[in-house]
Amino acid sequence: MATIQISKETQKKLFEVAAKLQLKLRRRVSLDETIRYLLTLHEGGRRKEKFASFYGCARGDEAEKARKLLYELRAEEDARLEKLGG
Repeated sequence: MATIQISKETQKKLFEVAAKLQLKLRRRVSLDETIRYLLTLHEGGRRKEKFASFYGCARGDEAEKARKLLYELRAEEDARLEKLGG
């Protein structure tokens, strides 16, 4: 386990994210889990950029529809996994 130093403002925001995550998951979460969640969101944004370049054939509304569909499918998969994980 490592110790990191953060400002009071960052700590406050981290606790806010942790609280929202606890409400979403309906269980207690650690600050480590909260940070990993935030890193996953960051990596997801980077994947979105890669996705856009990979599927460059979709333009405008088509690309937006494809993105929404992928997010919906991911949300369904996350819900399924959450049920399995208890």
